[in-house]
Amino acid sequence: MSWRLPDGRGGVGCSVAEEQDNRRESDWETLKLYFEFFKHFTTLSTAIGLIELALFRELDLSVKAAIFGIGSMGATVLLSLIGMLLMVVRPVHEEHGLFGVRPGYWTFVLATFVVSLFFTSILVFTSVARGISISGPIF
Repeated sequence: MSWRLPDGRGGVGCSVAEEQDNRRESDWETLKLYFEFFKHFTTLSTAIGLIELALFRELDLSVKAAIFGIGSMGATVLLSLIGMLLMVVRPVHEEHGLFGVRPGYWTFVLATFVVSLFFTSILVFTSVARGISISGPIF
């Protein structure tokens, strides 16, 4: 009885080339999802910032509250735009990722920070608009 290697590229199962193709395809899908995430947060943050500006004018809120609310929404828009830019630039550095890691880690950190800043801004602005005192040097 003679023993033979199975036919096909790389033997049994997935070859190294197929695994790299699968990883690259997965990375592209991740990049597209993060790009869409940042795009939607840019839209949401812009809309909420405009709503906060309108409420500031109608409710006669303090200027410091408006600066914090609209400024943090502006920062959220800026970070979301940076995130979208990173998703566009990252394929140029496809071999090692933009920061030497595969797509996901730093993008996840940035996305988490954007979400945190977004909800903190809404919470603080809503609290100030309702007259809830927030202790600290800002207000």
